[in-house]
Formats: sequence, C-alpha cells, structure tokens
Amino acid sequence: MDNKRLGIVILGISVLFTVVVLILSEEASQVNSEYCILSSNPGRIFSHISIGVICSTISLGIYLLFFSKSEKEVMRLIDKQKSKELIDNKFEILLKGLDPDEKKVMSAVREQDGISQHTLGLRTDLHKSKLSLVVSSLEHKDLIKKDKKGKVNYIYIRIEL
Repeated sequence: MDNKRLGIVILGISVLFTVVVLILSEEASQVNSEYCILSSNPGRIFSHISIGVICSTISLGIYLLFFSKSEKEVMRLIDKQKSKELIDNKFEILLKGLDPDEKKVMSAVREQDGISQHTLGLRTDLHKSKLSLVVSSLEHKDLIKKDKKGKVNYIYIRIEL
C-alpha cells in the first residue's frame, strides 16, 4: 500500500477513535455527575491514555501523508545506485586489460569527456609523442574517439558502459 494512502487511512481511524472517546467520556461524566462520585475517577486515566493514543495516531498519519518517501522513490534511488556501481565495475574491469598509460588516459577522459589532447597531456603527465601513441592505440581498440576541430584534437569515450 502506498504511504500516502496508509496515512489517510490512519488519520481516518484516529478521527473515528477521537469521536468514540469523546462520546464515551461525555457519557462517563454524565454518570459521575448523576451519582456525585467524589472519589478518584478511573475514567480520567482512560481519557489521558486515549488522548495519547489519538495524538500518536494523528502524528503517524501526518508523517506518512506528508513526510515519508514512497517505496517507489526508495526503489528508484536503489536502482540508480546499483546502476552507478555496475558502470564503475565495468570500467574497472576494462582498465585491468590496459597498460598503465592507457589507464591514465581512459580515467582522465572518463572524468571529462571531450577533453582536448593538450589538456589530457597535462592531466596524465605524458609527453606529447607518448600521449599521441596511447591515444592512437586506444582509438584502434575502439575505446575512444578523436575528433579534430581546427588544430585541436578532442577525445571522447566511445564505449557504452
């Protein structure tokens, strides 16, 4: 059952319980006034307990109605987290098949897709010639795509994780 519906049901039950308690307490006060009972009133304890129960059920109903996340929202967040972990695991497996320089380049491109080759060289601390060889190797393996715009090469991840 949806939390909002459950909150409405609980609020309805608490309203019915309130009406019943009010009717019973009214009848008890009429009976006590007719017989002029001056001793301690056990009905008073009942009324205090019932007020506590009513307040608790109303609070629970309001919480479920307005503040509680629905099960669908929780499941969506769990699925999102699982898919992110799955993508990270796939990327880690991919990196295991590469040499250290290729790992550096792939990690940097993953962090910033569409990075320029010059910036990639600065991030990975690889010389231009070595970076060019690594990029060509990764491009040959169909892991990245090099897009030349003017004099600048932009590097994109080609694989779908």
